[in-house]
Amino acid sequence: MKFMDKYGPICKELISFLPTSTFSQRRMWAIRIIEENVPLTELSMLLSEDRKVATRFLWLLSDVGTEHPPTLLESLPSLLALCEQTGKMEYVRSFVSYWRIVGVPEQNEARALDYLFEWFMSPTINVTTKSRALFVLYDLTKKYPELRTELRASIESQLNHYSHDFKRRCEKIIVKLTESHPSEEKA
Repeated sequence: MKFMDKYGPICKELISFLPTSTFSQRRMWAIRIIEENVPLTELSMLLSEDRKVATRFLWLLSDVGTEHPPTLLESLPSLLALCEQTGKMEYVRSFVSYWRIVGVPEQNEARALDYLFEWFMSPTINVTTKSRALFVLYDLTKKYPELRTELRASIESQLNHYSHDFKRRCEKIIVKLTESHPSEEKA
């Protein structure tokens, strides 16, 4: 794959660095990317590298979002499209973390809602992803109150299928949904 002249050296460094990177090293890279105003989409070719590079690049995106949310937020629509093009749903599922960190870009809200409900309801998705999806969905109900009923029904259908901690998180969200809309009776 041909590297962009300007960002090719950074991509080459990341290809060799990422497979053995630690959290603190990725954080330093995130800060460098932010300080040098490197567009994240210019680094997206890392998704086509081997699994270790691609996975740690996705982790690096979370670090960028934690350090400077606007940098990640502005790139999310393009990055989502690129991850979808790979056909690797584990890459797309990374977006639940990004949406939790920086919010869902308006142009991705419809697709995000489909993904989030799908992941929350799926028996094959891990509890960490389900929990993050739950929190992002709850945040979206603040903007779209008409989603509250669907979210509550989804939560109630999942309550007794997973760990005690997951059940407590679900119950807390139900309480929050009820508090913000007292006309809804608690189940």
